[in-house]
Amino acid sequence: YYVVDLSIVRANYLAFRNAIQKRGRKDVIAYSIKANYDSQILQTLGTLGAHMEVCSEFEYQMAIQYAGTPENIIINGFQSSRVVLLQNLEKGALIILGSPRELEYIKGIEHPVRLGLRLNLDYIKKGDQYFSTHSRFGISPLDPTLHDILTDPNVKITCLQCHFSGNTRAPKIYHRIVQ
Repeated sequence: YYVVDLSIVRANYLAFRNAIQKRGRKDVIAYSIKANYDSQILQTLGTLGAHMEVCSEFEYQMAIQYAGTPENIIINGFQSSRVVLLQNLEKGALIILGSPRELEYIKGIEHPVRLGLRLNLDYIKKGDQYFSTHSRFGISPLDPTLHDILTDPNVKITCLQCHFSGNTRAPKIYHRIVQ
């Protein structure tokens, strides 16, 4: 079993938030509920203003209890239909689009939305290119629909989540990823 000292959870969160704010940044700190959905941890972080990141309907229901508002929820990966995605956007949640299917859901939206993108940066060498176009972890930067979303005046990208696995951890790979 695990023993969690909530005063340490609180102190660590506040230290991290203060370090960010001290530098004049406005980063969002989001707790991934899949890490541990203990209600006391969620309540502690929720009262401090933490956002909650969720990957399932179960986690969303947990988050709604502790995040205070849908605007403090980041939904990452379970948009089963265009209707569900649009309903969650309407409630104010930040949606991280993670598949070509989800890109299609948002294509041609007629009102301003803020979104995140989960990109597939699997660095597997193929000729001069290092990324594979298929992954269960996100959208390829080469996906033509991605360009449509990035140039849509109604879409504001506020979050990037990047996945890569590759077959090396050489420093040049990390340099290439950042580029």
